[in-house]
Amino acid sequence: MGLTDMGAETKYPAELAVTDDMRSLNDVTVGTQITRDWSVDEEKRVVRKLDCILMPLLVLGFFSLQLDRSNISNALTSAIREDLSITTVEVNSGNQLQLAGILVTEIPANLLLQKVGTSAWLTAQCVSWGLVGVFQAFITDKSSFYATRFLLGVFEAGYIPGCQLLLSLFYKREELALRTAVFYFGNYFSAGSGSLIASGALQMAGLHGLSGWRWLFIIDGSCTLIMAIAFFLLLPASPLVTLPLCRVRKLNLFTEAERHVMHNRIVLEDPDKGTSFRSFKMHDIIAALCDYTLWGHFAINMLSLAPKGGLQLYSPTIIKGLNFSTTQANALASISNYGVCVLSFLVSWGSDWRRVRGAWCIVACAWSMVFAGALYGLPLTADRWATFAMFTLLNSGNGVSQGLNDAWLNSNAKSHLKRSIGLALAVIGSNLGGLAGQQLFQDNDAPRYSRAFIAVLCLYGAAVVMTLLQMGMYGRLNKRLASMESQEECVEGYDERADGLRAKDVRNERSALCQEYIGFLDLNVQIRCSRTSPCVNCTLALAECEYRNDGSKRLPVSREYVASLESRVAKLETFLAQLKKVPRDERNLLIDSIDFLDDSAEYANSVDWQGKQTTTSPNNPKAALLRREEAGSVTYHGPTSIYNSALAVPNHGSRYISYLPLPLVHPLDTGEGVTAECISLFFHWQYPQFMFIDREAFILDYQRRSFDSQFCSSALVNAVCSVGALMSSKPDVKQRARLFAQTAVELVMSHGIATSHTTTVQTLLCSAFFEIGAGNISKGWLLSGMAFRMGQDLGFQRDPETWKDGSADERSAIKEYRRRIYWGCYVSDKFFSLMLGRPCMMHESDGDVKSSKPQQQDPIFNNWAEGHGLTHLMDELPVTPRLADVFNKQVEVSRIVRQGLNAIHSSRQAPDWADVAINEIVTRLVRFKDQLPPLMRLREWMSFSEPVQPHLAALHMLWHSSRISLICPFLNVSNLQRSRLGSVAAVDLGEACVESVERIIVILRRFESQHGLRHAPILFVHGAIAAANTILTLARCESKSPDRPHFAELELALQEMSATWDIAGHALTKLRELISTFDKDLVWWYSETDQMEWLDRLLSGPI
Repeated sequence: MGLTDMGAETKYPAELAVTDDMRSLNDVTVGTQITRDWSVDEEKRVVRKLDCILMPLLVLGFFSLQLDRSNISNALTSAIREDLSITTVEVNSGNQLQLAGILVTEIPANLLLQKVGTSAWLTAQCVSWGLVGVFQAFITDKSSFYATRFLLGVFEAGYIPGCQLLLSLFYKREELALRTAVFYFGNYFSAGSGSLIASGALQMAGLHGLSGWRWLFIIDGSCTLIMAIAFFLLLPASPLVTLPLCRVRKLNLFTEAERHVMHNRIVLEDPDKGTSFRSFKMHDIIAALCDYTLWGHFAINMLSLAPKGGLQLYSPTIIKGLNFSTTQANALASISNYGVCVLSFLVSWGSDWRRVRGAWCIVACAWSMVFAGALYGLPLTADRWATFAMFTLLNSGNGVSQGLNDAWLNSNAKSHLKRSIGLALAVIGSNLGGLAGQQLFQDNDAPRYSRAFIAVLCLYGAAVVMTLLQMGMYGRLNKRLASMESQEECVEGYDERADGLRAKDVRNERSALCQEYIGFLDLNVQIRCSRTSPCVNCTLALAECEYRNDGSKRLPVSREYVASLESRVAKLETFLAQLKKVPRDERNLLIDSIDFLDDSAEYANSVDWQGKQTTTSPNNPKAALLRREEAGSVTYHGPTSIYNSALAVPNHGSRYISYLPLPLVHPLDTGEGVTAECISLFFHWQYPQFMFIDREAFILDYQRRSFDSQFCSSALVNAVCSVGALMSSKPDVKQRARLFAQTAVELVMSHGIATSHTTTVQTLLCSAFFEIGAGNISKGWLLSGMAFRMGQDLGFQRDPETWKDGSADERSAIKEYRRRIYWGCYVSDKFFSLMLGRPCMMHESDGDVKSSKPQQQDPIFNNWAEGHGLTHLMDELPVTPRLADVFNKQVEVSRIVRQGLNAIHSSRQAPDWADVAINEIVTRLVRFKDQLPPLMRLREWMSFSEPVQPHLAALHMLWHSSRISLICPFLNVSNLQRSRLGSVAAVDLGEACVESVERIIVILRRFESQHGLRHAPILFVHGAIAAANTILTLARCESKSPDRPHFAELELALQEMSATWDIAGHALTKLRELISTFDKDLVWWYSETDQMEWLDRLLSGPI
């Protein structure tokens, strides 16, 4: 049976007896054989009679439901908010409570429907929500408003899928699309007529002392109660039981012959519709919920109905915003709903005519996409009638695909239970979409609502994609049916006893699958056991289920078990590869060296901070440690930390100076000459890493002695002088660095943190650099975190162009100033996180700040330095490339660092995670360097006398130090295995590290020869330590002695930088201790752990 033959009929030789008693479908025993004994004209007359009796009842019921559900949008144009003292946000919350009630009770309501019966349940629902709708007129406050909206949702739940289930009992598949669309006419007519009713009801304001919105609720609720009476008197329960709920036989509008035709024609198309739909068990419900095709229909409704949620709620308000009156807005809002009726009828008729559903769903969504795009591009100056026309055409396509999608699901569901649950899920999806859609239109987006219409466009596009996927899933099942048909042709001539396969079984399976699914395209769908009893997926695939049929569910496999298996498989692969390489006569010896009875993963021993032996994976790029510092505290050091190595430097917690009462040092008290020298040294040498300070504005305010401005403060001056004093060659000036730093923090802690201020952020960040450079990493980390949090308090994460009109300061210079502070904090955060091996605090997704723009180069700093006799610290103007351009490149490198740190600190455990992560990091780094402008590149083979600018040297130092810091955690035993076995990836990583180490040494040499490394920023110290750690890591992986010439170069660099940064001196001490061990033991790195022993024994024999 082809799937497009939706109306194909099957002959049955016998007839079903028909009853006229008041019994539900569950009480009727359906015969197993039925024959067609009526004419086509008789069937058409029955269908027309159904159209005249059943359809108007269900449509009018839907009409009353939608009146009570959506009249709140019309009431909002009156004084309901003032009368109830509620806001628009609280109105939205009430609507969300109503939808929440629907979502919670939708499926339970449909399950109760199968127990109670369709006519009884639908009638009870109409009475319930009708009474709630009427009593809405007597609410007085927010609480009663919330209660009535929630109860309205609870009592309305289940009506739409219940009616559609009833339609599936009376109509065949090829008839359902048009009838479902007509059923939704009640929704559309209600939205249109509801506005007209509201425009009249609101004019009754003051009648009998009631507000207009109260009359609106009374009128709409009364309409529902009238429909409940009509249901009680006329609604049939099923094709066999057409006697209404009132049990008055004169109101039974169908004869026995008509009931016979109605029932048998449906059973001939789908025999399962003639069975009971009352009996079901819990596992049947679970099996229905596990059907992925039902969830596809759920997603289609959710995506395609989301725009309707906002448009329907705010249509009168949006139209009123086009300079129409309240009455005109409500009347004009109704026009689009009649357009929906026309478009829905045409699309549904085309669907029945072509016997396809998905393609016409796409047509309906495409209609709305066209006009949503038109409204987005329409200027504010457009004629209001043109805007209204576009808006009306957009609304005319709202929800058109819903009826088609529901009919699609209704036709493809085999059992009553699955049909009922599937339709309930479809309605839940519609309401979830409507719930989300109500948030599309915001006050700050008015009056153009550009963001809202872009969202509408995207949602309809997503609905189109989901529809295509659903068509593909059904198409895959169609192919399976086609293969089963060919299988039947092959087996029909075989002897049952000899072959064991009967053509009858194949036909039955194909028929069952055909009744289950009907689709139109193709998509490859993998079938997986659902590990439940019964297994739905294996049953649908006609495959033998692997699940043990004991009625219980398997326990999930533990992560520890999976990790153990992965470890053993990796070990086995390595062993087999090595076994393949060794000569035949040596294979037995290699095999004998392996203990196959060992069922636990092998891990290397290491020493934790307490001095105890622990086990850590030798190939874990996320390995970290806790180190006990000198003051007894415990500090975390991640994989990229310069402290997580043989060059580990203790955190000098003892250097912390407690905040005791002392006379604060004002910069001017130290002498103008000293302060000027410290400020000039800071801005000349350290400014590339401190771009979050506006140098020119700071100096101008300092000259004016304006220490309470947004560019300069006493605390910031002290922080700047503390770092600048470190650069001085004068011992008396250098000794003041600690006092400047302490004064800066004291001023902040005593006065600066009471209220947020830009200079406080800058002071905290400068102090963080100073403390980390002094080895006080805990204090520095804390100060930096305070700076970042205060920056968020000041709103630096938001681009100044997004400010509302009338903000504090909208000058372009101030906007650029704020951008510089944000990106300066961003770069500093990534540098600290990389240096200390910790997760980043600031994420780019949390902000929307544009890149820093280069400002006009002003000679303010040069004039300042010249005025104080510091001509040797003047910049050569113009600075090329510009500082802001290089700073933006630092931001790009920091983005890559953030991605790398996120990968290292993530919880992913996939076997190929390391390869994917490191490949992506390396690719982005190489792409960045290749795309650098020519002016920002450093020639690799240049003389030491060729000028190298500090800000450009800092950029390349940041790139190379980030590269090796992010790669080193991945240079582990696992990479060594692949390297020895000929893998190119591991070798490339090692070569990349060697290249960056050599470039770091070259940069240090050039900077030292031209400027002196005592003036180098702390970034250079990090680069030198990271290079030394990389040399040690590569030597360990390659089982050879470290490169002594490189160590000598790094030793000299650290020695000179130790005059400025204490952290360089600590690393220098450790480095010299390691160098002194080289001659004593070429394999000194094995003295503490046997981390490499197991692999070396496996690959090279005993050490």
